[in-house]
Amino acid sequence: MMQQMGGEKMGNRKVDLVQAQHAVCEVLSRNIHATNSELAAALGVCATTVRRVLNRLLQCGSEDTKLLIQKRNEEVRMRWWSRKEIDPGEVLRELRLLAEKLGRVPRENDVPSLLFTRAVNVFGSWNAAIRAAGLGVNRFRLPRDRELKRELLLDALRKVAEKLGRVPKQGEYREVAQELDAPRDPSIYVRFFGSWEEALGQAGLIRTREDVIQEEVERLASLGRRYVSVKELPRLSSGARKALKKALGQRGITVVHVTPKVAKLLSAALERGFPVIDGLDRGRAFAIRLASGRTFRSIAADAGITGERVRQLAMKYLRAAAGSGKVRRRPVRPYSSAFSNAVGESVSRGGIGDSGQARRVAASCEATGI
Repeated sequence: MMQQMGGEKMGNRKVDLVQAQHAVCEVLSRNIHATNSELAAALGVCATTVRRVLNRLLQCGSEDTKLLIQKRNEEVRMRWWSRKEIDPGEVLRELRLLAEKLGRVPRENDVPSLLFTRAVNVFGSWNAAIRAAGLGVNRFRLPRDRELKRELLLDALRKVAEKLGRVPKQGEYREVAQELDAPRDPSIYVRFFGSWEEALGQAGLIRTREDVIQEEVERLASLGRRYVSVKELPRLSSGARKALKKALGQRGITVVHVTPKVAKLLSAALERGFPVIDGLDRGRAFAIRLASGRTFRSIAADAGITGERVRQLAMKYLRAAAGSGKVRRRPVRPYSSAFSNAVGESVSRGGIGDSGQARRVAASCEATGI
């Protein structure tokens, strides 16, 4: 580690850490209770810089140097808290009793505020107090290797699911993870996998988006149609639905914005090559546009007619193209001469202005037996 140390700027001065390490070891070997002032005199720096040098040596110094500094820090804490009439041993005993009562390593929110403050002040940090009490530290370290990190995260997620007996929700994950050897913050899964659902899917707890898309492609392909209705697609996110449409397109299946019934007629018309039928040229043009993914409303806006009229013409053509070539016409109901006379009289009076009024007149005539 010494080869990696060199001159570093600390405060207003540049300190040679190699020389500082020799000086610190020499002073602490003679007197483990050496004060910051004594170390500052040996290093030729101020007391504030001494603390920075010691902290840096704890990170990159030799093992012997680290042991000397740690021992010196413990002696300083013990001496300071002995003057405050607080026994570090009593703090450790309370921590061990609390761990035995809980059946696990206590967390910060498990202890009274006074005990937590004493533990941190005496030992420097909560984890240092836990270590001094002979208990495990509440920390889950992840490796830098991405693949190994992925496996550890997925294993931790499976442990939490096993503890709960079901798929964990993101909000309840933290409480269970604190009791296990698992990362506490569920947001690490969102950052690593992109979403909580994706993490659950890769852990094998739910189906992944790719699995859902593949299953839906197989299901829709089994229908044997070239066109499927957008209403036949499952409820998915916008990104998943876009991926599903792309996968269907690779299989030669087009998603159209019509009902499943119209999608079936479009598929049947495509098998016949959208044949030309006399008198239905406009309906054929509308049907071809529907097959390209257009909607009735957009086609109507281009044609300058209503969407209902577009639907009527397109359906008229599709029924003819998908059937025997004959157009199914709505049967005309034969009315009695009395009804015709009644309608004629009403028209002459200006009483019937549309087909809806004609139907109402027909209904009244039937009710009166005309």
